[in-house]
Amino acid sequence: MQRRRAIGFTPSHTNLDEIRAVVALAEDCGYELVCLPEGWALDSTTVIADLAARTERIGFAATILSIWGRTPATLAMTAATLQGLSDGRFILGLGTSTPTLAEGFHDTTYDHPTRRLRQVTETVRTLLDGGRAPISTDTTQRPLRLGFPPPARVPIWHGTVGPRSCQITAETADGWAPVWMSRAGVTTITAQLAATRATARPDAPPLVVCCGPMVVVDDDLDRARATAGTTIAWYLCSMGPLHPRFVASQGYAPQVQAVQQANQRITPSSGIIPAQATALVDDFTAAGPADTVAAQLALWDDVSDIVLVGIPPPGTSWDIIDATVRAGAPSRPEAAP
Repeated sequence: MQRRRAIGFTPSHTNLDEIRAVVALAEDCGYELVCLPEGWALDSTTVIADLAARTERIGFAATILSIWGRTPATLAMTAATLQGLSDGRFILGLGTSTPTLAEGFHDTTYDHPTRRLRQVTETVRTLLDGGRAPISTDTTQRPLRLGFPPPARVPIWHGTVGPRSCQITAETADGWAPVWMSRAGVTTITAQLAATRATARPDAPPLVVCCGPMVVVDDDLDRARATAGTTIAWYLCSMGPLHPRFVASQGYAPQVQAVQQANQRITPSSGIIPAQATALVDDFTAAGPADTVAAQLALWDDVSDIVLVGIPPPGTSWDIIDATVRAGAPSRPEAAP
């Protein structure tokens, strides 16, 4: 079976030179896709435009753009433009984000997020497919079409985790790209998504599933696990209530509580995983020497169509990043001399 792999960044990755270097290496190593999120720092769509101009083959997914930060029409224009700039290599990712970002950054009330996800997805798809904008305001203006049709159909993926939002994904999206999923969790939700989709859209192709662990290649196993754990701690302690709630719902409530108690003050590179929470590192990361990591990632090939290789957190040495990208590649090239 041909392995399909993607490189995944976090919102904390803001070093543009390093991002460019990782993407160039990933393209050389045969990765299919780069997944670039958007939080409160870099505008991922601008970065994708820059990266698309520097590459030839690798695809780009905005995973995930918040449905609160742009109007559906703006999302459609952005997606069509990026599909043109990348010669058909772009995937639009949409998600409900978190109250922390919607209200604390975009100054928008986090109200009925699942309903909004459906409405935004359907409106964007209508515009990208050449239809007129569905207008809900009381106006005499004629609904408009998108003036720049994309050169190829833009896939729409969702980064959903809850039952109601996952139902909308099954009914409206082309792919599913969640974060902080265990392999057991992926298997369970994938089956639920497939059942819902078969009922709601029996003629639609299966959802593309793209997920995977945080990955750190380091011959020092303890150091590798500690490095991977810093990102877990950051998400559980500083990214709002939804991530810890979802990880806890997969059977890790005691571990989530232990991490939060151990990290009262945290930065993206200072988080720790206490001894009683090491199951999080076991199940949500792939860490250690290259051969160990490759074997761990192979297990994810059984549950995800495209395995997302989450690269180490900001501040990690280039040697470790380089080794991580190479170890996770579809084929394993030797490290550069």
